[in-house]
Amino acid sequence: MTALKPRRIVLSNKEVETLLRVTLEGHIDLLPYQLFCIFAGIRPKEVERLVWANVDVQEGWIHVPEEASKTGDFRDVRIEPVLLRWLKYLKQRRCSMKAQSPIAPKTKLRQRLRALRIAAGLGNWPQDAPRRTYASCWLAANTDQNMLNRFMGHKSPDMLYRHYHRAVTEREAKAFWQIGPPKPPTRRAKRDSGLPGSPAVLQN
Repeated sequence: MTALKPRRIVLSNKEVETLLRVTLEGHIDLLPYQLFCIFAGIRPKEVERLVWANVDVQEGWIHVPEEASKTGDFRDVRIEPVLLRWLKYLKQRRCSMKAQSPIAPKTKLRQRLRALRIAAGLGNWPQDAPRRTYASCWLAANTDQNMLNRFMGHKSPDMLYRHYHRAVTEREAKAFWQIGPPKPPTRRAKRDSGLPGSPAVLQN
């Protein structure tokens, strides 16, 4: 009798890196959406309803208001250090972060995201993959399930333990939380390329 393979629910670190690299290479307006799904675990539909005014970088929180939340309940999600590094990178790239600007572009969003995933070799996409990746890596690196439960907007911590406990190793989780933005190009690299410098190698 052939043993059943465990159901794949999360993205590998390599897949996360590839997805972010492909997004950086020509779809940087989609990068905030990807980051909030991957490194904050916010539901896709919730990210679509958020504006930059909901992001308090100074205090370190993302505020998900009732009207944006799937459950209709307000919640705060902590900005993890890796996400903060990415937000600073977006500011350096002069991405639009005006208070009332939506985090996710509205035009053909689903179509563009699917094209991005295919370009990244992720056509076979596990359901809620970024959110589950975030939860699994958070749980592997931390012990406070109740805190993660609040960040995720779940009613019961039982779901967290059942779905995400040991979905990744502690070593994998540690590497996940180090997937930072590209290093700024040197002046010489910019001069040699003749371009303003769109770095393609992510920091680890």
